[in-house]
Amino acid sequence: MPRRRGAIITIGDEVLNGSTLDTNSHWLCTQIAGRGALVTTVVTVHDDPVAIQDALAYCIRTEPDLIFTIGGLGPTIDDRTVESVARALELPLEINQTAIEYIQKRYSDLESQGIVERDVSASARNARKKMALLPTGAVPIYNPVGAAPAVVIDVDDTMSVLCLPGVPAEVRAIVSRHASGILERRLGSGFLRTMTIMTSTNDESVLAEASAVLTREFVDVYVKTRPIRQEGGRIGVTLTASGNNQAKIGVLLDTAFRRLTVLLEEYGVSIVRCRIDNAD
Repeated sequence: MPRRRGAIITIGDEVLNGSTLDTNSHWLCTQIAGRGALVTTVVTVHDDPVAIQDALAYCIRTEPDLIFTIGGLGPTIDDRTVESVARALELPLEINQTAIEYIQKRYSDLESQGIVERDVSASARNARKKMALLPTGAVPIYNPVGAAPAVVIDVDDTMSVLCLPGVPAEVRAIVSRHASGILERRLGSGFLRTMTIMTSTNDESVLAEASAVLTREFVDVYVKTRPIRQEGGRIGVTLTASGNNQAKIGVLLDTAFRRLTVLLEEYGVSIVRCRIDNAD
């Protein structure tokens, strides 16, 4: 069975001008890959409707199972993500009553905590209502941390778009607690395992041929060499594999590890230690 595929679009001038560090994409990559799925695209664009639509159109052409957008769901004028996604998918916008209820509940909670004022202006109420203006057929997802609900839109029977807010705490809470169903439906529930091998050499070029041979012989294993600063620059080798059968992944990595050991010995390199990450 082909690997499920995910794509990520981060939206925000604050990311592109360097004032905000994008930790969301990295975290979402771990969530996608941790299910054994493949991240095909990570792109960042300005708070511009045309840029958002172009990025979404590009991702759709690559045929992922699930496209994540991050940012631009709030009440302000530069929060244009939902509107832009609706235009790209040629869907009209309408007030979603479930989204209204979610937003009202969140503001009620925030008011009771003294975080926001209870009495606000008409313009503020309209700005809040904007967050409930969703594409026809979209499904809002409750945001337990912030105010703006996440939004799921099915592009077709095989692809969905999940629009998330930009605050990292909100992204993690929504994905971990309220959006697990859409991730399960589109990305499945496979496994990712990584074996990290520390070698005795500081010269990455010495491992180039061994790495190339292993890559050719084990097409389902991603082989990566890199210097490890904490180890005085010694070269580490990571072997990564994914799939739906955890036992088979383990056997595959063990077999690749044994072959790597033989290849390294041919170049006078020994293995200092090895660990397996992402193991339950």
